[in-house]
Amino acid sequence: NVCTHSYSLVWYDWHDWERFIDWMALSGINNVLAVTGQEEVQYKVFRHFGLNDTQIRGWFNGPAFLTWSRRQNEYGAGIAGMLPRSWMQSQWELQRKIVARYRELGIVGQLPGFQGNVPAALKAIRHDANITVIGATGWIDALDPFYSQVAGVWMKTLIDDFGTDHWYQLDGYFNGGTAPWLQTNKGSTSKAVASAKPNKPQFSNMPVDADWFARGSAVYRGLNRTDPEAIWSFQGFAFEYWNDTVEHASWLNGFVKSVPPGKFNIIDMDYSAGEWHKWNNSAFFGAKFIWTALHNFGGTDGIKGNLTRLNEMPFAAQEAVGRDAIWGTGFTAEGIDQNPAFYDFLIQQPWRTRSVGDIAKWLSARAHKRYALSQEIAEISSAWKLLARSMYSQDVNVQDHTGVAHLPGDSAWDFLADGHTPESSLCSTFSAWKHMVTAASRVTSGSEPFSYDLVNLGRDVLARLSTPLSKAFVDAVFPGAGVAPVASNLSARGHAYLDLLADLDELLGTDAA
Repeated sequence: NVCTHSYSLVWYDWHDWERFIDWMALSGINNVLAVTGQEEVQYKVFRHFGLNDTQIRGWFNGPAFLTWSRRQNEYGAGIAGMLPRSWMQSQWELQRKIVARYRELGIVGQLPGFQGNVPAALKAIRHDANITVIGATGWIDALDPFYSQVAGVWMKTLIDDFGTDHWYQLDGYFNGGTAPWLQTNKGSTSKAVASAKPNKPQFSNMPVDADWFARGSAVYRGLNRTDPEAIWSFQGFAFEYWNDTVEHASWLNGFVKSVPPGKFNIIDMDYSAGEWHKWNNSAFFGAKFIWTALHNFGGTDGIKGNLTRLNEMPFAAQEAVGRDAIWGTGFTAEGIDQNPAFYDFLIQQPWRTRSVGDIAKWLSARAHKRYALSQEIAEISSAWKLLARSMYSQDVNVQDHTGVAHLPGDSAWDFLADGHTPESSLCSTFSAWKHMVTAASRVTSGSEPFSYDLVNLGRDVLARLSTPLSKAFVDAVFPGAGVAPVASNLSARGHAYLDLLADLDELLGTDAA
């Protein structure tokens, strides 16, 4: 996911990257986003077209928010900026090492293509009516000759700096508007579009929207004029909320048909059953796709995820639309270093010839192998079987709604209507934690994977319990219109909430991972 490069990977040095790339290779991962260091490329391109140093660097956000200035500056420009030139150049050097190592190990890196967003100051320099300014960002219509000029300089600079594996990731509608999930113009994912009446068309007679075809053709020319072997990779999140209407289908089909067969890839980023199901299992009208699990927003932690749904990947798509329609499977979490059981299961799917018959048994066997145990420990088996039948059998939310991240928290799925009686899934998670605590004395001292899982499971329980405590504290602060807070309530509820957060900090401090 493009967000991962801000929320997780932007903090990695080369030592971290070496270990991460080795893990990818050992896991069989062979196609990844490679977007580190692109600010230096953009800097060179925008300087070429007349912008000065501060106009460019003031448009970039700081490291943790780079995803948004790379994409659409939805929240503004220059947040936690401006970026130092030294930092931009060091990230550029790091990217050169990253892509070189990818190529040594047979991993394809998808480089960032030009998607039409530029600093707003460029409109004043160009006097171009086809640059739509929204906030700090200008969006160039792909049919404007200037789009082609920028794309040409961008591609030459990108390939000169980083080489290429011929895959380029870029999104948008390319109609002079913002990225697809923001605007209410044609092709948006606004509520107005999402409420259109479904009218499921047949794959065989799908219309092609002429505007989308023209813009898709222009965008692809911006890639393959420099790289004749270019593959355009498009995030399917752009049409996550579309309905099965003929009009919507014709838009997407316009993009698909504007690009030579096999040269337009869709990253299916649905966080339920897969977007390829839309339009009568159209599988994106002939565009090959990568079926991924979008399981996490904002780099949040959480022991959760429907493994039964993962168990269908890629077999359900292969059965419905054929093996040749799908490149493979993957994951598009907005942050990594969390929920290893979920991702271990997903990463192994391409190596399987059929779905896993007993997920609870698989989780238990995985745990024993992970902890280097030669004999079964009943408490560990019980813990993971409980998790298999609770938090790993449902999709609750891709975000963190607990009282750790919010005041008050709002993880309603963990509690009954009274707001404080735990649901069965939370009780199962707590029981699983107790089993792991009991098993601790029988696991070899120094087993880092066991220590991590033990602490992580406790973290998950405490984080979820923080929600009613945070709500109780807020209720004490705001007891109602015209009612003054009661000091004893404030103190008791505030201390209960703070004590839990302190316990959470103390627990997390016991494991460096």
